[in-house]
Amino acid sequence: MKKFEGLLFYIFYFLFFAALSGFTTYINVYLESKGLVGSQFGQITAAGLMISVFFVPLWGIIADKTKKYKLLLLISLSATLVALYFYAQQTVYIGLIVCAIILDLCRSGAMPMADVLSMNYCNKNHKNYGSIRSMGSLGWVIGSVLIGFLADRFGLDGALFGTYGGLLIISFTIAFGFPTAKADPKKQAIEVPDAPKEKVGFFDVLKNSNFLFILGLSLMTTILIDSCAAYNGNHIVTTLHGSNQLLSMYTVATALPEVIFLAVAIKYYEKFGFKMMYLISASCIFIRFLVYAFVPNVYAFLFVSILHCVSTACATVGNLQFIRSSLSPAVFATAVTLLNACVSLGRAVYSYGFGIVYEEFGSFTIYRIGAIIACLAIFWVIKTKHFDHMKGFKITTADK
Repeated sequence: MKKFEGLLFYIFYFLFFAALSGFTTYINVYLESKGLVGSQFGQITAAGLMISVFFVPLWGIIADKTKKYKLLLLISLSATLVALYFYAQQTVYIGLIVCAIILDLCRSGAMPMADVLSMNYCNKNHKNYGSIRSMGSLGWVIGSVLIGFLADRFGLDGALFGTYGGLLIISFTIAFGFPTAKADPKKQAIEVPDAPKEKVGFFDVLKNSNFLFILGLSLMTTILIDSCAAYNGNHIVTTLHGSNQLLSMYTVATALPEVIFLAVAIKYYEKFGFKMMYLISASCIFIRFLVYAFVPNVYAFLFVSILHCVSTACATVGNLQFIRSSLSPAVFATAVTLLNACVSLGRAVYSYGFGIVYEEFGSFTIYRIGAIIACLAIFWVIKTKHFDHMKGFKITTADK
């Protein structure tokens, strides 16, 4: 039965990320095909993310109070399907903004609840979260390739919304089988010397210096990458005059290496330490943006995108383990949803700003700005002492 439960997590992450992949990759291309300009689809993206910031932490607070993680996941998925239907019907600018806001509010609880459920499962059964999350990367590749294939043959509109909705329905069905057992506060997924004692409550999370640090670093690295990725489709298709299938190849170049790297990433964190891994991640982001900004060749763009797997490992395995070591398990869901809220806020600011930059100066300028921010992140990681409590990090999984 336990093996079957673990298999459900693998399948769910594969399907959920496959659903999310195409929508995230192609939504700006879809909006541009409707006649909107950079500032407009930047505002559409920013509006949904900005409003959701104030509601996302409620998912975590309610979850930590009720422990109904699975129920909240199911509610989020079903509400997302309803919101997606109305989004697909919109043809005017104001309608797209309203539906983008509702869609982001509905889907904002799904990923945090899935992460809490899977982390609790891994904690209880001594499993490696990275291996489960790697299936999400595989799903991301398949989803993007699938929509690229369908879009070239049947048009982007039907492929974009039909694939997203269909895969969400299957994900919803799979989530029914998730275990509902609570995490054991005395049994953490990692062993860290001198880990902080009990901290309970929303404001304890906000006052935790390690949490604020990882949040700030994420704003300068992984959130920056995600925000720029929203314009990668425009860069490949519009600026570099590539096809939808080349855009799908970009997704393959970024996500396929994650499938392997995420499954073994935790061993590199143990071997080299968190500080070195985050330094490598920030450096890879800096290199990517330099190539993106100054090499007008789609194949060079695709080649250097392989480095994406390192930053993804930090954003998933690294961040969750770092947060778990810095806060009490009693507020873990609150911390994860608060992090997601701040991610949404950061993406909203970036998306709005990059929309204006794209319209006025083009996509190359977006990547030049990104390279400067990534360079600052490198210096911050070098100087910080926030990773000191992760020395001696050791994961206790049966998979090792």
